[in-house]
Amino acid sequence: MDAATAGCLGGVIDAIGRVDFADRALGALQGAVQAASWSVYTLAPGRVPVLHGSATRREAGPDRTT
Repeated sequence: MDAATAGCLGGVIDAIGRVDFADRALGALQGAVQAASWSVYTLAPGRVPVLHGSATRREAGPDRTT
């Protein structure tokens, strides 16, 4: 793993347990993955997915998913 990726991962780990986890983690990932949005779910066989957090970067513009 290169230093930039390790730094990004460190930022995601630092965000764990914080109220603004989704926003902080998405921001930390920008150095490795230019993601405009993300969502974190728990998936279990036979169960409905449970959303834990989601975030969208303001710079990404309006959400165009339909």
